[in-house]
Amino acid sequence: MSYLDSKGQTLLHLALRSGSEETVALLLARGVAVSAADLEGVTALHLAARDGSKELINSLIDNGAETAAKDRLGRTLLHYCAELDYGAATKLLVDRGSSLSTTDNAGRTARELAQDARSDRAVRALDGEPLSISIINGRVVFL
Repeated sequence: MSYLDSKGQTLLHLALRSGSEETVALLLARGVAVSAADLEGVTALHLAARDGSKELINSLIDNGAETAAKDRLGRTLLHYCAELDYGAATKLLVDRGSSLSTTDNAGRTARELAQDARSDRAVRALDGEPLSISIINGRVVFL
């Protein structure tokens, strides 16, 4: 099952962009290429990281997605999770072996991006500190 749109995005990219977790699961069950990059170098895992979805990140990695893949800016999914302050997803990526020393095209590590963005949860996760959990308005929040 192969499809590329004009931006080089696969069906998996499109399913992730649309937020259809059911379609993502179906495509993964069918064995789609999980590490395929679009014309910007963005993989499905980059998209899941940008959304901070621990479940999708885990599912993609479990299905063979490459955690060290870089986009055209030289950023890995750890860079995005850290910069966007997704503490739980950042911790997950560190626990799953993402490199803390990888730099983007500007020479910045995920920790440097997190510090510049004042992403406190991500910095704590990158430093190996435990994340605290609270329930706010009925939602579990990692602090």
